[in-house]
Parts: sequence; C-alpha cells; structure tokens
Amino acid sequence: MIPRWAPMYSWWIQDKVIQSLTWRNNDLGRPASKTAALMIYIAITMKSSEEPGTSLVKITYNKLSEMTGISRELIREGIQVLEKLEMISVERVGRNSIYKLINKRTKGGWCKIPVKPIMTEDGKLIIPFKELRLRKKIELHAIKIFLYLASVRENHTEYSMASYETIRSAIGASDKDISRALTLLTIIGLLARVSSEKGEDNKVNQPNRYYLIGYKSFAKSSERNL
Repeated sequence: MIPRWAPMYSWWIQDKVIQSLTWRNNDLGRPASKTAALMIYIAITMKSSEEPGTSLVKITYNKLSEMTGISRELIREGIQVLEKLEMISVERVGRNSIYKLINKRTKGGWCKIPVKPIMTEDGKLIIPFKELRLRKKIELHAIKIFLYLASVRENHTEYSMASYETIRSAIGASDKDISRALTLLTIIGLLARVSSEKGEDNKVNQPNRYYLIGYKSFAKSSERNL
C-alpha cells in the first residue's frame, strides 16, 4: 500500500546546503544534475517510506529512471551530487546499490512530503516529474521551493507560511524566479493552493500560506499514514 506521505530529512535545507544547488556548471556538476539530484532524493525518500524505520533503500538505476522520468546518465550525475553534499551514501554490492539517507541531526530535522497524491496507482511513476525536462533553471527553483515549503510547515498545520523574502533567503532566487517557480509548482501538481491573510490590524499582509498537494494528511491530527 502506498503511504500518504513520507518523512524526509530536512537538515540540509535548514543548514543552507540547498543553496549549493545552483543553475550553473561548478564542482558539483552541470545545472541539470542539480535538478536531477533533488528528484532522485525525493524518489529515494518516497521508497524509504515503504519500510518505516529504515533509512536504507535498495533501488536500481532503472527503477529510479522509471520513477523520475530522467535518463540513466542524469541518475548517475544526480547521485554523485547527493554524495558530494553528504545527503546520501551509497554502498555498491555487485550490480546493486543500497542508498542511505544521511541525517546530521540527533533530534528533529525532518518533514513530510506527499507520496500517494503524486504517484501513479502502481507506484511506479512520480506524476509531476513527467512535466520536467531539466533544461530550465525555473524547474530547479520549483523543486527547491517545494522542499523548502515542506520543511517549514508546523506539524499542527496543513499549510506552510513563508514570505518571498524568506524563500529568497533560503534558496537563493529572485522574486521574479520565485513567482514563476510557484506557478510551475501549481501547473505540475505539487502545490494545491496559496492563500493570503491580513494581520490583526487588517492592514499588513501576513506571509502567504502555501498548501502542498496532499496537505490534508500532513497535520498532526491526521497522523495515520495509510
């Protein structure tokens, strides 16, 4: 049975490691490999939720390619990025690989990401990823914002509160790019809706409330995951 959500380590977002994933060629790799890395990280995290309590995932390149829709070459490059950032470690046993999701926090440092709402019924494909071509920086920004919003949601709420300023500071993107990335998240089905609220004086806008797809299962009162 496909779980409604998966626990994902978020220390690397809180510790600003996410800012290393920029749309340029550098020591981490080419731009597309950064987007691929985040897509792979999401896929491995989702697979780990099938066996609660473990951070070890045994999965092939072919399976990762099937889940994400990206080439084996970019799977390889994306995994290298994740290893360089110490987000995962890889144990290679013959032709198989076992991926360990690394947590650098002794307490906390995790969040929830949707699984069932964005998977095909057979659990083979992450549906929103079908729309990504890994050719534009807006796709990288979109996935970074999606994960950032997941990481800042309070456990008792269905939504994540964030201003453009806090998003800009967290992921390193301009307001224009943030706006375009949020639109893309809505189009591909990772962001359900956005709402704006007024402060108590009814004059100053509060940070926006972002509802990720599957948000109704995120709040602590909805702790059951099946």
